[in-house]
Amino acid sequence: MTHESEPEPALVWPGKEQHVECQSDVHDIREITNFGEQPQDNLLVHGDVRNVLNALAYQPRLSWRYTGHVSLAYLDPPFNAGNNYPHYRDRFTQSTWLSLFRDTLIGVKHILSESGSVWVHLNDAEQHRARCVLDEIFGVDAFVATIIWDKTPGPRPNANPIAIRHEYLHIYRKSKSFTVRSAERLDTIWSYQEVGAGRTASAESRRLFEDPFSTPKPERLLERIICAATEPGDIVLDCFAGSGTAAAVAHKLGRRWVAVESQEKTVRDFLLPRFTQVITGTDQNGISKATGWAGGGGFTVATTMT
Repeated sequence: MTHESEPEPALVWPGKEQHVECQSDVHDIREITNFGEQPQDNLLVHGDVRNVLNALAYQPRLSWRYTGHVSLAYLDPPFNAGNNYPHYRDRFTQSTWLSLFRDTLIGVKHILSESGSVWVHLNDAEQHRARCVLDEIFGVDAFVATIIWDKTPGPRPNANPIAIRHEYLHIYRKSKSFTVRSAERLDTIWSYQEVGAGRTASAESRRLFEDPFSTPKPERLLERIICAATEPGDIVLDCFAGSGTAAAVAHKLGRRWVAVESQEKTVRDFLLPRFTQVITGTDQNGISKATGWAGGGGFTVATTMT
């Protein structure tokens, strides 16, 4: 008895076949200024992530450098939990959020290296639907693991009758060429004692900024991710840069990076000051002392063009 192959199950939502608020004719990135030494190694881009990925993938001036050469894509998108944050929007219709997520994954997959991986940071609001979209774009067999970040020594009371103390990192690979580079074997539970807590990240943000970022991540958490997925000199892509933790840690660890941020105010108030402190060595926050960071390198600032 033979069995005909069946199509993989897929999540369906209104407007799935349409791109949401994406200027699909944007195919270029304009450089504005640069800082430090060898600024061509690292790129901070202000713009919609889908447009930026489009430019990195298809603009000949950029595609030779990035398409097929990104080792790690870290996605820490708005969780769509309906919270009100001063620094970014966190309330979308599910169809809008899923379309943004799907379009971003398509662009990420195109520029990942064959041995590259995507790590998606979410909470319970959308993570179960996100897994379905990841399966669809990367394939069910591309799933590597889900990491549980136990982010607090004591769960804070909230509206849920069961206190929640964790977030997720869903890991998918581009191909079977992916390997974990960490010197030690990783498991799927990462405790706050090992990689920092939510309050660790808040303290780091307060030391960096007069008005701290709403939802930062601890540098040690990103250090573990980057060390697991890359080697020195590899390219790390942060699609929703926020306060810049992923790129800052990548820089201190000797990786190259691309940080994408849609909010101009966030670029001005968080990313530019933080990356400047990193390259001048005045940032002794987070992993700086443990890694002996004393400054160096540079970065280019750019924006998308219509």
